Amino acid sequence: MLSYSCMTVVSYLEANKLIEDLELKTKKQVDENTRQKIVGFSGRDEELIKHFFDNPDADYPVDDTSLLSKFEQKLINLLYKNNGKNISRDQIGEVLWGINWYDKYSDWSIDTHISNLRKKINFDWKLITKRERGYMLSKSVHELLISNNEFIKESPTVKITQNYINYMNDPKNVRKTLKDLFIALDNVNLNIKNILVINSFSVDNISHLAEWIKNNSFKDTNSVFSNFNQSMVIHNQKEITNHNISNMISVFDDINDTKFKNASFDLIINDFRLNFNNLHTQNIKSMKNMFKLLTDDGTLLLSVVVDPRYESIKYGKNQKKAPINKNSPCIFEADEHLPRKCFTVPYYKLLIQKSGFKIIREFDNKEGKTWVRRLKETDKNLPTYRRYLLKKIN
Repeated sequence: MLSYSCMTVVSYLEANKLIEDLELKTKKQVDENTRQKIVGFSGRDEELIKHFFDNPDADYPVDDTSLLSKFEQKLINLLYKNNGKNISRDQIGEVLWGINWYDKYSDWSIDTHISNLRKKINFDWKLITKRERGYMLSKSVHELLISNNEFIKESPTVKITQNYINYMNDPKNVRKTLKDLFIALDNVNLNIKNILVINSFSVDNISHLAEWIKNNSFKDTNSVFSNFNQSMVIHNQKEITNHNISNMISVFDDINDTKFKNASFDLIINDFRLNFNNLHTQNIKSMKNMFKLLTDDGTLLLSVVVDPRYESIKYGKNQKKAPINKNSPCIFEADEHLPRKCFTVPYYKLLIQKSGFKIIREFDNKEGKTWVRRLKETDKNLPTYRRYLLKKIN
């Protein structure tokens, strides 16, 4: 956006003269309200005056700049000019105290200004502390939420154990991650601004998604990791902070009773979340809520464990001919030792159709069918799975 530099702050009269010069140069007139907004948001910094003149509707982290102290104005503009980049405490000191900043430098003063500034920043922005590195201002994805205060209880579905979380975060264990999913998006034309990942229990999915976004050159893409388990919300947010990933956040939410706004996401990744539901009615609710959260041209990546009683190497049954069995799911555990429920392939396909989706692509079918070969257990109820690329039915 804008690069770090020592600020050139001009007087109020000089700021207005600069705006007049820009009007003459561009032959574009600004009204008085816009002029006052440019002067206020810029803190009379020359670079920001030009920025807001060219982008009068640009979002700014503080609504009322009159509430800012002189140092807070300098600090917020430094962070704003370097939105999404880490700013060290030395850089902050240089901007706050000028040429002899090292003689006036005070950690206590910087901490105080940062603390006061946090209270004045809009909910749509976040000021991230990078331990022993400095600070970063980033556009928050909270605007996708209806109310963060409503996330007050954990889901009534399958209870997550610490053993399950430990298993899913050990790379030595047999498990699936988001990296396995992205092959489904090869040769798919996507325009993605907001991504929702539902119930990720492996923290390495954070870096997998960030790498995929980077490799596909998606610009200004927001990513939300939601989970109905508060412990994983915290783990995922720590991972986001440790990797210094901007435009990504971890929140507490349950897709069965979601607090996200309708039509908020261009891509939703639901990786085996349905298998944490206990009832057919909960699956219906999950699918209907994902339909609501997707934009009209949005994409849903759905993974489901399927009833192994109708498909296994050992028993040789045909999943395509399996009954719907919407009221009698199979219980599976696998190596994670967490009992969950799954239904047949015909069941899931009917659920997808009745929820308003069409299947664009089935993928990983061979891998899904042979998954049991990689597991050491001998129980006949071993999980196999299916993955689907879905779009809304027009």
